[in-house]
Amino acid sequence: MSNIEKLVFRNIYIRSNITKQLELFRDNYTLKVNSIEDFIYYPYREYVFHLIYSSKEEFKWPHQCQNLVVNILTLHRYIPLNVIGIPSTIKRVRVLEIENRELKEEEIPNWVEELCFMFGFDQVVPVGLLPQALHTLRLGQNFNTKLLPGSIPTGVHTLSLGVHYNHPLGPSILPPNLADLMLSSFFNQEIKILDIPSVTSLCLGNSFNKPIEVGVLPSNIKKLIFSTFFDQTLLAGSIPSKCKYLWLGHSFNKPISAGVFPDGICSIEFSQNFDQPIEQGTFPDSIEKLSFGNFNQTLIKNSLPRNLKSLMFGGFDKPLSPGAIPNSVVNLSFYSFSHPLEKNHIPESCTILNLGSRFNQIISPLILPNSIKKLTLGGYDQNLDEHSISSSFIVPNSVNYLILENFDQPLSNSDQSISFFSPNSSLTKLELNGFNKPILEGQLPKSLLDLKFFCFNQVLLPNALPPNLLYLKLGMSFNQNLHQYSIPSSCKEIEFGNSFNAPLKHGDLPEGLEVVSFGYKFNQIINDKDIFPSNIKLVIFHNLLMKTKVDL
Repeated sequence: MSNIEKLVFRNIYIRSNITKQLELFRDNYTLKVNSIEDFIYYPYREYVFHLIYSSKEEFKWPHQCQNLVVNILTLHRYIPLNVIGIPSTIKRVRVLEIENRELKEEEIPNWVEELCFMFGFDQVVPVGLLPQALHTLRLGQNFNTKLLPGSIPTGVHTLSLGVHYNHPLGPSILPPNLADLMLSSFFNQEIKILDIPSVTSLCLGNSFNKPIEVGVLPSNIKKLIFSTFFDQTLLAGSIPSKCKYLWLGHSFNKPISAGVFPDGICSIEFSQNFDQPIEQGTFPDSIEKLSFGNFNQTLIKNSLPRNLKSLMFGGFDKPLSPGAIPNSVVNLSFYSFSHPLEKNHIPESCTILNLGSRFNQIISPLILPNSIKKLTLGGYDQNLDEHSISSSFIVPNSVNYLILENFDQPLSNSDQSISFFSPNSSLTKLELNGFNKPILEGQLPKSLLDLKFFCFNQVLLPNALPPNLLYLKLGMSFNQNLHQYSIPSSCKEIEFGNSFNAPLKHGDLPEGLEVVSFGYKFNQIINDKDIFPSNIKLVIFHNLLMKTKVDL
């Protein structure tokens, strides 16, 4: 058997084996047994996810088992947790569904460290009921019974109050060593001083919409999340001084005064509704990451932090002015911006620039700084013949990764005086997702190593693709005959899309090719061993019927 035959056979075998494995997982997902022996001698026990054990025999737990997921509402009767006989090796217990009745003393073993109730449980938790070893507690969706002081063990450092819990907290309700607190989705109670201990991470649930007074939140908080409905005016000093990350949820849309955000905060994310003017001094210079949702106010020079590194705008669509974006920004994204760009609109510090689907303005040469390494043009689709300046290049030489989502124009103007790429371009990775125009020799930079198409369906002319290309993805639409020199000899991997079904002959695939993948529609008879180069290591057919077409 030749090397090619072995590769094709191996690929067909692997796909067949994957299909068989998926069928085994499906058919053996749930298994009901009446004895330990039934499970031990079941031939496909390693595929069982849900085991129903119905027997009076004691269940012998595997020694290595540390996690237990249990549904103790089975056959319409309640099985107490202690009857299950949870061994001391089990440290984490997740109860999917439990009868809504009072838990008995010692029902939960005292060695359990993590406990999660998913559904059903909504009873008083007496002091001493939960194991002292517990460090993580998640109360489930139905829980809404007022907690008693001391009912949660002092060692708990992670607490989630589920979905429905909505009672005032009060001193001593929460354990003193708590570090991570997630209040329930329905929680909407006034928070008072000492209600919350010295947590470092606090998530206020979706319904919370109460004023936050100065000193109410513990000073140690580093991560603070206001969820969906919070829309209260923030006072200077109400955000703890050690807070590093702040997320203001979907409804928040209140003016922000200087001093509200503490010095030292690093990241702030505004969600959908925030759309208030930003004045100088609103943000401390410690902020390095800033994200806006539908914010659409004119940016004033020096209104954004001087040390900002990452800046994202969702709905922003106002003209920019020089200096509005700080000269510290490295990662800059606009998703709705549609105005022309001028010199110094994008700072020289920027290395990642994303201009979204609404941006379709002429980009004059030298407008984009030569610092950019990754550039995404979402809506850009300008014909280069419309540019008034000649003998220039659109993409800065510094860019090594370019994504053109919607561009479908020739890569140079009619007299070749304006090109997308400079001969000195350092571009190594290019994605042309909407592009479907012929490519001429020299239009793509020689530095290119990785090229991906999506809509492209043009004949690949000899030497049109760069000579050093290593990876080529011919997208969903490509279905053209290949010829010698259509693909450079340097190419190591080719991925044909689902439309490709053109016949192949000797010389169509480059000599250096190691991996080739064919889509679902490819069903050509391959009976020439020389179609695949001698260096080939893997041939992938996504059409499983190809095993009847291969005759090597």
